[in-house]
Amino acid sequence: YISEVFMKKKLIIFSFILFFKIFSYSESDFLMFESAFKDISNKTQDFLPESSTLLSFQPDAFIGNFFPSIPPRFTVGISASVTTVDTRFVADDFTAMINDIISLVPDDYSPNVKFSIPQRIFLPNAAAQIRIGGFFLPFDFGVFGVTTTDNLINNITFDDFSMDLAYTSVGGDIRYAIFEGRNILPKLSVGAGYIYSKYTFGMDLDKTLFSNEYGAAKLTGDINLKLESHTIFAQIQASKKILFLTPSIGLKAYSTIFNSNLDWEISSKYTFLDLTKKDSYSSSNDLSKPLVQLFAGCGIQLWHLQLSVCGAYNFTSEQFSASAAVNFKM
Repeated sequence: YISEVFMKKKLIIFSFILFFKIFSYSESDFLMFESAFKDISNKTQDFLPESSTLLSFQPDAFIGNFFPSIPPRFTVGISASVTTVDTRFVADDFTAMINDIISLVPDDYSPNVKFSIPQRIFLPNAAAQIRIGGFFLPFDFGVFGVTTTDNLINNITFDDFSMDLAYTSVGGDIRYAIFEGRNILPKLSVGAGYIYSKYTFGMDLDKTLFSNEYGAAKLTGDINLKLESHTIFAQIQASKKILFLTPSIGLKAYSTIFNSNLDWEISSKYTFLDLTKKDSYSSSNDLSKPLVQLFAGCGIQLWHLQLSVCGAYNFTSEQFSASAAVNFKM
C-alpha cells in the first residue's frame, strides 16, 4: 500500500513538472526575433544597391555619337563589382534571433545553436552591359542586366545554418556631355539613371540535439526574405584620355525605394512536446535619404579592347566598392 501511494505521488509530481514545461515553452513569444530581423533588413538597405551602381561604369565621361559618326560609337562587354560590408552592425540582432530559437528547446538538451559570419564580407555582382552614343546631340545611353537561377548560389554554410541567394538587377542611364573633350579640355557629362533589383535570401536550420532523459530532439527552421528595390540616381563625371589611358572621376547621388517580405517558421520536435513558431510581414518605404558616392577609375585602351577598373566610397553608408569591366569599344 505504501509503495502504491508513493508511485501515485511520483506520477502526480512528474505530470506537474511535464505540464509546467509544456506551459512555459508554449509561452515562448519570440519577442526579439521579428524586431531583430526587421532591423537587419532595414540596415541592409544602405548597401544592397551599392555594387549595382558601378556595373554601368564607363571610363569615358562621353563615348561620342553613334550617328553621325564614322565609325559609330558604342561599347559592349561584361562588368563585375563587389561591395565590402561590415557585419558587426547586426551582431546584436543575430544574437537576439538565436536566443529566441533556443527558447523553443528545454534546458535538458543543453541547446546550442551557432550562427557566425566574418566581421567583413564581400557582396558580389556582375552584369552584361552595352552603351550607345547619341544621335546628333552629344549624349550616350547604356543598359545592363543580370539574373541568377535559384540554384546558382546555394548551400553557403554558417555553422548550423545554410543560405541560398538569388538576385536580378537591371538598369539604365543617359548622360549628356557638357564638354566633349576637344583640344585640352576634359570630357564632362551629367546624367541620370534607374536600377531595378530583386534579392531572395533563404536560410535553413536543421540541428539534432540530445538529452539523457528525453533522447533526441530536432530543431528546424526556414527563413525567407525577399527584397525589391527601385533606385534612381544622378551623377557628374569627368575624364581625360592620355595616350592609351583614360582616368576618370565622378560623384553620384542616389535614393532607393524598398519593398520587403519576410516569412519564417521555427520548429522543435522532442519526446514530450512539439512546438512551432512562425510569422510573416511585409513593409515598404518611400525614397530613403540620398546616399552620396565618390567614384574614380581608369580605362586602358588596347585597340578596340578596353579594360577598366573603378573604386568608390559612399560617404553616407561608409561602404567601399570596386568594379572591373572588359568592353569592346568602337
